[in-house]
Amino acid sequence: MNNEDEPRKQRTLSVQLAFKHCKRAPLKECKIKVMLELTGGDSTSDRPGLDLVLVMDVSGSMEGEKLDQVKTAMRFVVQKLSPIDRLSIVTFSNIATKLCPLQQVTEASQRQLQQLIDSLVAQGATNIIDGLRTGANILTDRKVSDGRVASIMLMSDGHVQDTGGAGLIMAVAQCLAGLLTVAIEELELKMEWVIGELHIVKVNSGNLKSYGGKGHERVSFGNLYSREVRRVIVELLLPAIDSERSTEIEVTLVRYPSKTGRPEFISMPPKTMSVWRTSMEVFEEEMPPELLMEEARLHAVEMLHQAMYLAEDMRDLGSAKALLVEAQNRERCIPELRTELQGIIDLLEAPESYAKHGQPYTASSSISHRLERYAARGNMETMRLFATPRIDEYLEQAKKFHDDPTIPLPSTDDDVQQEVGVLNINVASRAEEMRRLSLEIMV
Repeated sequence: MNNEDEPRKQRTLSVQLAFKHCKRAPLKECKIKVMLELTGGDSTSDRPGLDLVLVMDVSGSMEGEKLDQVKTAMRFVVQKLSPIDRLSIVTFSNIATKLCPLQQVTEASQRQLQQLIDSLVAQGATNIIDGLRTGANILTDRKVSDGRVASIMLMSDGHVQDTGGAGLIMAVAQCLAGLLTVAIEELELKMEWVIGELHIVKVNSGNLKSYGGKGHERVSFGNLYSREVRRVIVELLLPAIDSERSTEIEVTLVRYPSKTGRPEFISMPPKTMSVWRTSMEVFEEEMPPELLMEEARLHAVEMLHQAMYLAEDMRDLGSAKALLVEAQNRERCIPELRTELQGIIDLLEAPESYAKHGQPYTASSSISHRLERYAARGNMETMRLFATPRIDEYLEQAKKFHDDPTIPLPSTDDDVQQEVGVLNINVASRAEEMRRLSLEIMV
């Protein structure tokens, strides 16, 4: 039997694009800034399937309450997955062990997975590298991978603040919420100028990859979750002109699937942004407030990175703290960011608190801001930067499940119906994915 990965038929892809920029620019040579804002579409039952590997620490240090929390988090994951999803479980102590291969999560396999989880015991040393290597190999060896989301979730020793023992399941549930709501995979944004020459000076896109050529620029976003928002600020150099006219930029959203490398255009027409070149004076007050707030956030994140460097190896906690206080007090710093920075400032009070809690908190904050993606950190009840509606919903489900693990969890279809008010299941698409997965089982 042919075991080559069959391409999945293209889903209906949904994403919204908006421009935030000054609508006018002077006739002389000048720089302007444009913020492009992408928002993932509403949740849908026609999502890509998830291939998830849970890599679990079962070393001796996990004995007792820690292992119990891991088991509760794993049970939550198993209940939330559906037959278009696949799950593998890897444990590690002295060595890594693949408890089960990557398999579809059906009602029957759910019962088997629950039994595996119940049987886990903590003993031995910690070989995290072997655990992660084993998990990565499982994903690498897949026969069916095209059009599927792949992820490794590592559960190991750690301390989460202010969560009443529910910290692990809350963090895992919110991570899972994103993986189960991928609106579009391997998304790129392509900018081309249509009327008037210009030059792209800078693309401020955090950790996102950007690259360009003559007459165009591309920014790679990777996967975009439903209702997730990403922003990119582009600085343009407009040449001097001698008469009033419009400069236009055309923006197209494209997928570049890694399997083929060929562009697949998103089913929406290109959007055109216009800037009117005028002989009238242009005032700074015309800059959109959303763009100014995003610039302020990015500047605060740069200051956070500087503070991380100062606090490295406990070198200069005082200067790191002063820098974050300055970032807090800057104009247009949003309240949520001020709260986040205050949490880090409090942990900088003593080397012990920063070493134990501050460093992971700061690292998580840095990655979250670079990617514009939610990451669990600090008090998860109040720290909601970049959270999507499904992430918020799974936080509530996780808290209830922690209090009573016997309650049945809503299915992913139930989650979609609650969010958008209607459930339209693409039966043909779901059947096609089930057929593809069955081919790997038969190989």
